[in-house]
Amino acid sequence: MVGDVMYVGNRGYNRMGAFQGGGRQLLNAPDIGTAYLPAKQDPTLGTSTIPGKTAYANNLLRPYPGIGPIEENATRFWDRYHSMQFSVNRRFRGGFSFGANYTWGITLIGNTGLNERYVHAADGKISLRSDQAAYEKLMEKLDVRPHLIKANAVWNSPDIQSAGSIVRHLVKDWQISGIWTGSSGAAYDLAYTYTSDGGNVNITGSPDWGGRVKLGSNLGSGCSSNQFGQFTGAAVTGPGYNSVSMESGRNYMRYCPNKTVDMSLVRRISFGKIFNESRRLEMRLDVFNALNTVVINGVSTTATFNNPTAMALQNNQYLSDGTLNPARMQPKSAGFGAATGAQNMRNLQIQFRFSF
Repeated sequence: MVGDVMYVGNRGYNRMGAFQGGGRQLLNAPDIGTAYLPAKQDPTLGTSTIPGKTAYANNLLRPYPGIGPIEENATRFWDRYHSMQFSVNRRFRGGFSFGANYTWGITLIGNTGLNERYVHAADGKISLRSDQAAYEKLMEKLDVRPHLIKANAVWNSPDIQSAGSIVRHLVKDWQISGIWTGSSGAAYDLAYTYTSDGGNVNITGSPDWGGRVKLGSNLGSGCSSNQFGQFTGAAVTGPGYNSVSMESGRNYMRYCPNKTVDMSLVRRISFGKIFNESRRLEMRLDVFNALNTVVINGVSTTATFNNPTAMALQNNQYLSDGTLNPARMQPKSAGFGAATGAQNMRNLQIQFRFSF
């Protein structure tokens, strides 16, 4: 047997916002609160008590009016990862072998994947908002899987020389193998929409910035044995007006853990030799998710409210009396907080192969 214990870590700096420049910075985004300013109101739209309702068209709110987004690939991002990794393996001997690998993801933090929020001065100077550091601290949690384990085993049936001819041929040349996968679920966030008066320009005063949901008590972890309540939807509300996108962080929920067993059964039958070549029939049965384990990996994560003032949930999974909404009993019409998908259930594959 061989065992290993390792520390594995990574520190990245001067990185782009996302892989291959996928997260560009919006240099010409209207500052947060711009659509609230008196000077940015369109007099032809009259007046309204709803913030941003009468603001000019989006491109006229930009620091360079009439021009669409101006984007920059910036190398001002960082991340940091720490983990411990363990493995043990028994080499094949006496018809049996096994191995296991376990990764303990201790932490993964950073500001990759975020956007810098700017303030544009009258002289054209661009600077970060004063709360940018607090914003990045709130959002620094990245998706690290706390636990990941893979274990495998192989067993070959013995050739019992002392057994009778019939018994010997029945029990030899069988092979059973299996792989067990156990891992923490992926992280995810919750989101919101409004049916009216809740666009970005209303919530933050900038069409390029939205708010974030507010999280109440007893929210849950994001995984539950109740398919209709993976978390408590009633504990979530949308952002109000004058938001600065700091109501909640990211990666605070987690899908259900994976715990899947895949197995294989093989029988090999030899027929002697012809022209000095062995003839053999191999029958193989592969069973994926052999224990038929349900692992939910999709959830309805976007809450729809009527407007930021009333905050009445429109896609509720439960009615006001606590009973299930009869219109949302299927995954395709699931309400906020209900499961929408799961990994494949038990799946079998049979193969016959004759070699000569």
